[in-house]
Amino acid sequence: MADNCSMFAETPHYCKVLADVKTAVSSISLIASLGIIFVIWLFKKYKHFVQRLILSLSVAAFLNSIGYLLTGVPPEDNALCDFQAWLLSYMGFSILLWVCCITFNLYWNAIKDLKTDKFEKYYHLVSWGIPLVVACLPFINDHYGPAGAWCWISKESDNSVAWRFSTYYIPIYVCIFGLFFVYSFIFVTIRRQIKRWEGTYNSEAERSKALMKEDIKPLMWYPVVYLLTTIFPLIHRIYNAVEEKPNFTLLLLQVC
Repeated sequence: MADNCSMFAETPHYCKVLADVKTAVSSISLIASLGIIFVIWLFKKYKHFVQRLILSLSVAAFLNSIGYLLTGVPPEDNALCDFQAWLLSYMGFSILLWVCCITFNLYWNAIKDLKTDKFEKYYHLVSWGIPLVVACLPFINDHYGPAGAWCWISKESDNSVAWRFSTYYIPIYVCIFGLFFVYSFIFVTIRRQIKRWEGTYNSEAERSKALMKEDIKPLMWYPVVYLLTTIFPLIHRIYNAVEEKPNFTLLLLQVC
């Protein structure tokens, strides 16, 4: 593989390093997702609404991990490459929309004290349906192909930068900043309620404390981590908006 590495003509061993890192990170993610799915199935936690949402998120993450393992580095321009590009586009967007749905449910539970079980079918429609449509759009005029360490919108395709931003970066960052806003609003609202109830025992205050500790605080890390792992590729795309050049450090950041 390294001998045929066109991305790094002067240092072909970089391709092997990228392949190893991509395989290792994707395998860890795959095993972790599969472990969550197995636990939910084993203990029949899928009977609970919130656990079914987490199950759907885990399935999307599992399929996304498989997508990264489909091709080597550099990938070949063939049908498998197109399938990988479609699968990664589909599942990457689906993962974030499932997190948005979980956040929407958390907002109504924590702030409005209402359950959203009746919206479950709409959660599936949004989180599977919208990414499916968006992932299929680049098939128009064949925009999928090799794009560095894996397959995505090919840099050789017409208007590749516009396609990447319109189908990935813009929707992703709108969702991420939306998550920041909602989590911050939930956190601040509950903190104010707790301070208002300090000094006397209140079952609602205790429930809010438990909710913030068990549900809100752990989930607040998701948009932070997601932003940190995607900000460097975004800067890379902006900097190379006209002509992309291989950069080993940024490619490694994309893999991780």
